[in-house]
Amino acid sequence: MNCNFKVDAVLSFHGIPIFLTNDSVSFLTSKVGAEVSVFGILLLLVGLVVAWILSAFFIWIAAKIVTGKRATFGRALLAALLGPIVFEIFYFIFAVGLFFLIGPVLGNFIAIIISILVLSALYGSIFRTGILGGFLIAILVVVVTFVIIFIVGLILGISMVSYHALILTAPIYNL
Repeated sequence: MNCNFKVDAVLSFHGIPIFLTNDSVSFLTSKVGAEVSVFGILLLLVGLVVAWILSAFFIWIAAKIVTGKRATFGRALLAALLGPIVFEIFYFIFAVGLFFLIGPVLGNFIAIIISILVLSALYGSIFRTGILGGFLIAILVVVVTFVIIFIVGLILGISMVSYHALILTAPIYNL
């Protein structure tokens, strides 16, 4: 394979070199080569921002229910940004540590419980409630999300089964 292009920067993602050029990003591996356009990367970033704002909206609704007027959308944006990061860091640390001490099943269960408690404490500190208020916000986020998705699905005529079937079959049919 002959590659003639100007490389502006070289990064590494999980050991896979990423060559940054002016108009594309090439992920080159020993078996598969794929090219993603700058437009694709921008589309991904827009999708991440939209997902961040949507999750902040669900957190804001749940926090309004628990705290009343103290919950602001800015705090919800902060919670939506920090929540998954903190959850994953604590989950990874405890899951790996407890995996070797007490086994994978019980270790993962305890790691999830600890991560939920840390997430509850984070929500509690962001929205100025206690850890119990943060836990209620975390539970209500799940409930509010499912209720809104269910209502939007009813309005648009989309069921959860068809949505997941579309996601699972999209790569097969190249949708």
